[in-house]
Amino acid sequence: MEQALCKDIKISVSIGTLQELYGEKEALKIAKNAGADGVDFNLWSGAYDYKNPESIYAKSDKEIYDYFKDIKAFADKIGIEIYMTHGQGTGYVNDEFKDNDLIENVRRDCIATNALGATYCVLHTAGNYHLAPETKKEKMHFFNKDLFEKGGVFAK
Repeated sequence: MEQALCKDIKISVSIGTLQELYGEKEALKIAKNAGADGVDFNLWSGAYDYKNPESIYAKSDKEIYDYFKDIKAFADKIGIEIYMTHGQGTGYVNDEFKDNDLIENVRRDCIATNALGATYCVLHTAGNYHLAPETKKEKMHFFNKDLFEKGGVFAK
């Protein structure tokens, strides 16, 4: 009876550390060989930062899309799904330059997520873990709305 209750469950694993150690495609193979049906693909690291000249995020939108579309084709070939991506994790920090950098990387996260065929992209928003504890919730709400609008998350 217990087995029947779990028959429709799919197993997903976060592969961020595997990506850093072995690269994106090898991380997908490792997850597949471990029995995962799908993955949480990590986009939150220095490897995905438009200011890093070695990063795919430093390239054009089309190059970014094509790069991640190739990874999606590889995942399809080996039979593993990319259920979601894990995008930028800092949220606004109330520093214009850092916040603008975040917006640019979030925009690229959305391009990558789309190319990977993922349904969701996790983005960490403004909260007291990055802002001063006394920051009012209205200010955090403003930051979050601003991030999503400027980052291209919400269609205008």
